Amino acid sequence: MKKARNNFEAYVRTQGITKRKFGEITGVSGTTIDKYLENPTMLRIKHLSLLAKQQEVEEKDLLNLTDRFTDAVGIE
Repeated sequence: MKKARNNFEAYVRTQGITKRKFGEITGVSGTTIDKYLENPTMLRIKHLSLLAKQQEVEEKDLLNLTDRFTDAVGIE
C-alpha cells in the first residue's frame, strides 16, 4: 500500500474513503480529488464541511488535519 503524503490523506484512508466515495460526498472530480489529497490546504471549506458531516466529525478536526493553520503561521 502506498504511504500517505500527509495527515489528511492518512485520515481519509483509515476511514475507508475511496476516491470514488470522496467524489460522491463532495461532488468533485478525480483530478480535484488528487489535488486535495496531495495538498489538503487547497481543500475548499464547503467540501471539508461535507466530509465532516458525512463522517460525523467536527469541521475543526478535519481542518486541523489539513495543516492549514501551521502553514499559514509558519509553525512546523
